[in-house]
Amino acid sequence: MKTDEVAKLLRYPLYGLYHIETIDQSSQGGYLYDIVPGFNDQFDQTLQAEMLDAIEQALRDSDFDFEASLPNLPFNNDDIRKHLSETLKRLRRR
Repeated sequence: MKTDEVAKLLRYPLYGLYHIETIDQSSQGGYLYDIVPGFNDQFDQTLQAEMLDAIEQALRDSDFDFEASLPNLPFNNDDIRKHLSETLKRLRRR
């Protein structure tokens, strides 16, 4: 998947970062724009698979530019990676 496609797909899980106070909330869920609860209902199976692939690809790429997805994210890259990792874990458990 191309980097710009990954960046576009990451907008969904990254948007929740604007609505949490601490990165630990990523593993707990329940915050505004948390994609996990409605993932199956809001996204078709193709988009679900693409989004999971995009998260995995971004986590593998240590130089991924998260600002290409959304501007002015309120956390540093390490925290963003933790958010994506926790979101991915929660998505796999659903």
